[in-house]
Amino acid sequence: MKKLILFIIICSFTNTYAQINEWDLCDISESEMKGSQVSYLNQNLQKNQFSDNYDLKYHRLELAINPIVRYITGAITSYFVATKNDVNFIYFDVSDSLIVDSVLFRGNFIAFENPVSDLLKINLSAPLSDGDLDSLTVYYHGIPPSGNGFGSFVQSEHEGEPIIWTLSEPYGA
Repeated sequence: MKKLILFIIICSFTNTYAQINEWDLCDISESEMKGSQVSYLNQNLQKNQFSDNYDLKYHRLELAINPIVRYITGAITSYFVATKNDVNFIYFDVSDSLIVDSVLFRGNFIAFENPVSDLLKINLSAPLSDGDLDSLTVYYHGIPPSGNGFGSFVQSEHEGEPIIWTLSEPYGA
């Protein structure tokens, strides 16, 4: 793990001083944003209409990974503001290759289901009103999907040491 952290720090300094000839960071960001918008528009509209009852403000990721093994265990705490009255449930996208263990809301584990592929429905234990700021934590584990995008999730080696990396932030996350 120390080698992985050292590798990340070294890469950060290297990238800071590296000269980008073909693309600058704005071009890369814009390209990824456009690609994610096309992907988003090609998704099932019914699946996306359910996320209009909240405004996502922040995700906190807690991950347990081992670069030698393609497996992830984690928790994601999502902070959001209700955009309608009587919000009793919310939906999040979740890969079918990951297993949701539980959902924690206001200190209690609450019900959830996967009504359709890649969609998690979370039934809130107390309704939210328009403007309410709240959060919940989703616990999950599994084998991350390979993905089709640039750097979706890559398991490889650097100088003989196993590494895992992604370039999916912010749009491919």
